Amino acid sequence: MQFEASKHDKRHIWLLLPCVLIICICALLLLMSTSGKRQADVPLSVLYVADTSNSMTLQDVRSLPKTAFSRGEANTNLGMAQYAHWFVLTLPTTLTSERTKLLEIPYPLLDSLDVWFFSGPRSPNPLSRTSLGDSLPFAERPINHASFLLPIPPNADGEITAVIRVATNGSIKLPFQIWEEQTFIEYTSKEHIAAGLLFGVLAAIAISNLFFFLTTRNATFIIYTGYVVSVSLTLAAIHGYGFEYLWPEQTWLQSRAVAVFANASIMFALFFTYLLLELPRHNKHIAIVVKALGWVFFASVLFSLFLPYFYLIQAFLLLLILAVLVVFGASLWLSLKGVILARYYTLAWSVLMLSAFVVTFDNLNWFTLPVSSSTLLLYGAIAETLLLAFVLAMSYGFQRDELVQTKDIALAREKEVAAAKDKLLRTEQEAKDELEYKVQERTLELEITLRELSDANRELERLNTIDPLTGIKNRRHFDKRLLAEGRRSRRERTVLTLVMLDIDHFKSINDTYGHDVGDKCIMHIAELAKSFIKRPSDDICRYGGEEFAFILPNTEPEGALALIEQVREAIENSPLTVDEKRIRITASAGVSSGIVDENGGEVALLKQADKALYEAKEQGRNKVIMSMES
Repeated sequence: MQFEASKHDKRHIWLLLPCVLIICICALLLLMSTSGKRQADVPLSVLYVADTSNSMTLQDVRSLPKTAFSRGEANTNLGMAQYAHWFVLTLPTTLTSERTKLLEIPYPLLDSLDVWFFSGPRSPNPLSRTSLGDSLPFAERPINHASFLLPIPPNADGEITAVIRVATNGSIKLPFQIWEEQTFIEYTSKEHIAAGLLFGVLAAIAISNLFFFLTTRNATFIIYTGYVVSVSLTLAAIHGYGFEYLWPEQTWLQSRAVAVFANASIMFALFFTYLLLELPRHNKHIAIVVKALGWVFFASVLFSLFLPYFYLIQAFLLLLILAVLVVFGASLWLSLKGVILARYYTLAWSVLMLSAFVVTFDNLNWFTLPVSSSTLLLYGAIAETLLLAFVLAMSYGFQRDELVQTKDIALAREKEVAAAKDKLLRTEQEAKDELEYKVQERTLELEITLRELSDANRELERLNTIDPLTGIKNRRHFDKRLLAEGRRSRRERTVLTLVMLDIDHFKSINDTYGHDVGDKCIMHIAELAKSFIKRPSDDICRYGGEEFAFILPNTEPEGALALIEQVREAIENSPLTVDEKRIRITASAGVSSGIVDENGGEVALLKQADKALYEAKEQGRNKVIMSMES
């Protein structure tokens, strides 16, 4: 039910604030996503050549003179083409350091990628060859990640050359990025948390609207649920999360997921517009056009199952522009007529229209975006989805206002129509009871959702305190626990014992056997040390690198020395076996013990343990030293 604008009613101005807030939040997230990357500062030389006959071989490409190539960029976008392209990347000598480097191509919609690494432009034999792409099962990727990720082989001789053959039915976009392995892990962990939150919001919206439909039987809610689900699956397919988590073995579905779910999204959006704005009531001709476009996109969903993607995606982009213009024009026309809902609906579609136009022009290579088009589309679609949810909630509020107005009119007429008084009172009471029932029901659903969200947050907090390599507690947990135990020691006047343990000659192990063996060494020590922790109050944490920290509340120095000496002996007597090689490992430890008397006393106690650890190192290692300051 639509409400006309009133010159004297200014309360709708305040309804604009949530809309502006939603758009600002999505814009802020977009800026954060574009400024948050910390990739290695490595200059890349990118050359490419088109294989219009799809017949060139690796030898043919490597024998071409440089004049046959076109110069590209680290974020190359060649638009759509039905033939293959060859890229030659020259990676500088800075990549030959001991740290593992990764080559990332963060555009997960490429059908076929063949990558060869050479130790130079003239080296006859490749260091490695990898085949990947959407045409292969996800499990066959060298690194399981939504983007295409390849380890760069080390080359002691200097320069590394990568030759890449790309063939795809969609846009040929190759944004090359070089990462250090640790930096990439830190960045992707934050990226996955952000993506999980965004998709969680979409899932919550879909579930709540499904419940609204089940309770009200209003078709608008189920149509909107279909729209949110389709948009979520479209975004998951574009960003590679669908192929990674939902259909990793279904290469056929991956090749058509974007077309199928994107067409479904626009189909549901058109039918949602038809119902929410009550188009037949305002203009039958516009209603017919919008409904016909909805059925056109339904047919496009079916065609997406078997028609070639190259032609289908271009037709979809053109139909998308047409659909957005029609819906935007219809909502703008209704806005000018004074329909309040249409005004906010126009704002929601303005966000989607802007992002859709920009992404369409980027995919057609009409211009190049400074940010990822898929990221722009993600935040544009989320902003538009949240705004539409706000419009839907506003529609419910308008219906409630109409109910109040109807009640006031009924009470006024009651004085004139005495005979209908009892009937009107019964009707009013029934309506009130039904509304209270629905409010209670929705309140219960909201409480359940909030409780589930609280459980998820607690689980996330727990995972944030676990070291991913060893499975024991991490530095973050140690800092919090140290502060808590320091306060307990000061309050209860009990002894607090801290231990710092460090692996001897760990750098030598890394240099001799490699970082993988170093990681296994750390895991081995963590498992041994953890086995000696028996009391629930005791804790072992990975303090950083090859260093571990023990928190032993209410433990006398003698008991702590005996325990850590057992740990040291177990490490010395338990060599690590890797590839039939026995690696002898020893460790040194520093112990400090005392009662915390003042604020910050636990930090001083930790420094004493650290100082004792260095004394153990200076005395020949493989020792446990008690701090003399304890």
